[in-house]
Amino acid sequence: MTRLIAARYGSLTVDDLKSFLSDHENYPTGICRHPHNGPDHTMLDKTSRTVAALIAEPARGRLHVSCGNPCENPFVEYAF
Repeated sequence: MTRLIAARYGSLTVDDLKSFLSDHENYPTGICRHPHNGPDHTMLDKTSRTVAALIAEPARGRLHVSCGNPCENPFVEYAF
């Protein structure tokens, strides 16, 4: 995540963040995690998965929420 943010620093958009949260690089330990058939990894077991993804825009009073893996489920926007 640090590398992805650094590459867009100063011009990040909500769509960028949605894409980052759906990233599978370094599977099975990517940002968006899915159960896998390989051996358990030191950072997660083979049944671990992303259960939600959140992006907050406090100054705009918005919260973007994806229930489950964000690569498979849409983000819903909530206003507060």
